[in-house]
Amino acid sequence: MYNLEQNKNDDLFSFFDDMMDDMFCRDLKTDIYEDNDSYNLQIEIPGVKKENIKLELEDDTLTVNVNNENNNDKKEYLKKERVFMNMTRKYYLENSNPEGIKATLNDGVLNIKIEKVKPQTEPKKLITIE
Repeated sequence: MYNLEQNKNDDLFSFFDDMMDDMFCRDLKTDIYEDNDSYNLQIEIPGVKKENIKLELEDDTLTVNVNNENNNDKKEYLKKERVFMNMTRKYYLENSNPEGIKATLNDGVLNIKIEKVKPQTEPKKLITIE
């Protein structure tokens, strides 16, 4: 089961974070689909080298960190619309296998495939009433 940013609280600060993401387009635009065996993410990150991307999976939460700062640019622009900044986004992907992840970067799209593991179900326990 997929739940985008499950840990984000529905509070006033989250509302403003979402609004700022929309205003400044600093969010990592993502398509996610799932099949029987895996989750598949396609994340737009044009102009970013793979060395500037860090992926972590912990407790069924995939964290994508993108370092896209351009501090060496000394040009004086007539107009500058592209923004370079660090971005982070988290995805909750239930029953993810931390050993079964593949990621590729092609034409500005980061493709991530995460294998699922079968959920372990506890056997039912009969409880006697004393």
